Amino acid sequence: MKILIVHNKYRYKGGENTVVQEEINLLENYGHTVIPYMRDSRDIAQFTFKEKLQLLQQTTWSDQVYADITNIIKSAQPDVAHIHNTLPLVSPSVYYACAQLDVPVVQTLHNFRLLCPSATFLKDGKICEKCRERTLFDSVYYGCYRNSRIQSAVVANMLHQHRKRQTFNRLIDAFIVLTEFHKSKFIQGGLPGNKILTRANFTRPVQVQRKGQGDFVLFVGRLSPEKGLGTLVNAWKNLPDIPLKIAGGGPMIDAIGTKLQTENIDHIELQGFVNSKKRTDLLARARFLVVPSNWYEGMPTVVLEALAAGVPVLASRIGSLAELIKDGKTGCLFEPMHELDLQEKARTMFFDDDRLRQMRLAAKAEFEQLYTPEVGYKSLMQIYNKVLQNRD
Repeated sequence: MKILIVHNKYRYKGGENTVVQEEINLLENYGHTVIPYMRDSRDIAQFTFKEKLQLLQQTTWSDQVYADITNIIKSAQPDVAHIHNTLPLVSPSVYYACAQLDVPVVQTLHNFRLLCPSATFLKDGKICEKCRERTLFDSVYYGCYRNSRIQSAVVANMLHQHRKRQTFNRLIDAFIVLTEFHKSKFIQGGLPGNKILTRANFTRPVQVQRKGQGDFVLFVGRLSPEKGLGTLVNAWKNLPDIPLKIAGGGPMIDAIGTKLQTENIDHIELQGFVNSKKRTDLLARARFLVVPSNWYEGMPTVVLEALAAGVPVLASRIGSLAELIKDGKTGCLFEPMHELDLQEKARTMFFDDDRLRQMRLAAKAEFEQLYTPEVGYKSLMQIYNKVLQNRD
């Protein structure tokens, strides 16, 4: 099969760019021909002032991208187009090029961009769904996209114009979402439920040599309010008999470091940013992973890596996390921002060796059943074949 992959890379290295590249590698490893069309947001820094002004309009429609995709389709004749991010350099013009030449389109919704210009349903560190419930232009008032009213207006206008034209509902054959939670949100936002298919991300099994049962709890991620660091640190300062290692960087790192020092909290240790090798080593020695987020996560790679390594997960009962973690089986769930509940679940998991051993086995089995590259390939091909059959 020949697959056209379209993706606008983000300025900063992140999970979505990695997922797209891993998917390309997966398809090529199985013998498929991948035709990549990539744009990179880092290029915008080199744009002239005139080019940046033009981008304000090209975010909604790009003649250049329409021509590029048209030429690629005529030349390579792909069987299907798989679109990922289109903002800001690709634009929805890609869908019209595919439609004009009768190429079926699969769109992966890695985030909530179609419903929320910031893509996160997050404002001031708290859940916000005003753009889904009311109007996209609430985002302009608050400057939700990159803290800019002008840039928020550009994104909101793009979404508004293409909603009026029914671009997404008409021209996309299938939407891929990560969890049933995400599916429910997009249905609430107006996408046709019969076109939305749930497919989890995959990751390669982490080669971990377990080092005992583990003698500390591990957090890995960005140190920012929506990740629940405030709840985590405040709860954990009252768990002096359970060591916690916090790995990652972000805007809260200095404040957390100061708090640990001034309050003499010596059982919580900041690791700073860690590379993949160090992260794997920490997972090998961790008793369990803690994910205290108070926002709607996508599908955190570190959670999949933990399951692959047989490391149970203690997570907030919010959004996709409530699906990813089977409460009492592959880990435990606690109420978001509820410090006492977090403390209680942490004690239960840390000090019950027999239960933790059972969770380790269940976590590993869950990964093998749902999140391996083999499972990811099979589910992706089922979706491609479905949209092709629907066109026949």
